[in-house]
Amino acid sequence: MRLPKKINIGGKDYTVKRDESWPEGRGRANIETRVITVGSKNRTPDIAFETFLHEIMEASLLENALSFHRNANPDDYFFMMSHAEFSRFADDVACSIRGMLK
Repeated sequence: MRLPKKINIGGKDYTVKRDESWPEGRGRANIETRVITVGSKNRTPDIAFETFLHEIMEASLLENALSFHRNANPDDYFFMMSHAEFSRFADDVACSIRGMLK
């Protein structure tokens, strides 16, 4: 599956890029630069898509302020949301991948 070069998450445009130096399954969503990076060293399409989906979901939750840090470790956070917030999250994800499904 070919990943898009650009997507929209919550009304904000993000650039999607692959990084050949990162192993499969590794990714990053940077909401400051609005870049989603997907590791693609071995280029397994299923793993690349799973990583891409993980990162767009994470970006949506971060953009909507639905993450909470537990301590000083920047990767130690959890997500909590109401049903209305979950609906907005699901809409973000659906809009982000809709073009890939056509």
